[in-house]
Amino acid sequence: GWDLNRRTCAAGDELELTLYWQGIDYARYLGLDYSVFVHLVDRKGSLLAQSDGYPVRGLYPTSHWRSTEVVIPDRRDITLPADIPAGRYRLEVGMYLLPTGERLQGRDQSGEAIADRVIVDYVKVGETNKAQLSPANHLRVNLGDSITMLGYDLAAATVEPGESMSLTLYWEALEEMQHDYTVFVHLVGQDGGIVSQDDGQPDGGFYPTSYWDKGEVVRDEHVLTVPPELGAGEYELRVGMYTLEDMHRLPVEGCAADQHWVVLTRIGVCDTSEPGGAGGLVDA
Repeated sequence: GWDLNRRTCAAGDELELTLYWQGIDYARYLGLDYSVFVHLVDRKGSLLAQSDGYPVRGLYPTSHWRSTEVVIPDRRDITLPADIPAGRYRLEVGMYLLPTGERLQGRDQSGEAIADRVIVDYVKVGETNKAQLSPANHLRVNLGDSITMLGYDLAAATVEPGESMSLTLYWEALEEMQHDYTVFVHLVGQDGGIVSQDDGQPDGGFYPTSYWDKGEVVRDEHVLTVPPELGAGEYELRVGMYTLEDMHRLPVEGCAADQHWVVLTRIGVCDTSEPGGAGGLVDA
């Protein structure tokens, strides 16, 4: 586990992160001393700040750890750059061999390999711009008593076949969640078939819901591309959330038991078959 002294800070501040390790026998048998890395990265994966070094400031190398030791506290200090832009950043932790840079592979409880670093937490730098968290189209829809959809921004309600449209969703956490929910954005025809979609974890996968704080508002951008061959007409824009493991959708308050989505609006697809350019909408 870990302790973090703050999640909201200013440029130039120092974060105090304490990691708690448990020793196992593999490192002792191999006689290897691993170095710890703590990296602060942005949504593009760019490194903004770091704290690398042997555990416990070099006083207790991994080659001496024992499986009988339950916790080994390891304090790491990370100084934020004075010119770091305001925004949300991710703290990633792992271990590597200093001579080669080779990282230890992380594994889940079943022993399956998952990654070569662990996401421990997120920090926000600077003041929140409230205007950026206020949707142009207001809703207030409860999803499974866990998340509220506050509304959305839509660049245009009419598009041509082959074009893309930008959609921004605004979510509010009603509780601290255990699951990483996947957002689905579906463009649906009158027969209920999906003609275009964009599924993924919020904020382009950068900020999973299990890290959200209660009461936090999250801005979530999506892009839908309309198929070039799609016929003119009106299509429903549906949004919701589900757990990827079992595809179970969060229930939507006020909807029928079999409707686990929110209809945001209807999107008009233009008829471009008219000579000289785009024509008007036709009945689907």
